[in-house]
Amino acid sequence: MDISRKTDYAVRVLMGVAEAEAEGQVCTASQVARRKLVPKPFVRKIITELASLGLLQTRRGRRGGLRLGVPANNLTLRGIVERVEGPVYLNRCLVRPGECALERFCAAQGVWRRAQEAMLQALDSVTLADLVAQGKVLRMQWIKAMAEH
Repeated sequence: MDISRKTDYAVRVLMGVAEAEAEGQVCTASQVARRKLVPKPFVRKIITELASLGLLQTRRGRRGGLRLGVPANNLTLRGIVERVEGPVYLNRCLVRPGECALERFCAAQGVWRRAQEAMLQALDSVTLADLVAQGKVLRMQWIKAMAEH
């Protein structure tokens, strides 16, 4: 399984908006693109899709900007990935039982299933709020390290 560029950018955009909200601010598409290194041609498309999925709210004008459509602590990384990509799976046989003729005696399927469960558990265990908090810690560590050199 490979997380698409679109999903990677969607997570970055949501993190940028959540970071701004955590500081009591509203941000614009241009700000998110710059801060999260999302190419401008993609940022508007991603924002439009996230808004259509209910993950973002957009508002034009003087008091406009981007806001989360779902509280950051209620949105897991799995929730983001599945809304953007669809169901997350390592192998088709895990979501479409009976598709593979070898299913009943496949030694690999049990491994795929355990890996799938571990991956989904990892994605479920992290919220957007967790990512924002971890990002803040990492930035502070980087600033401290740069100051020491």
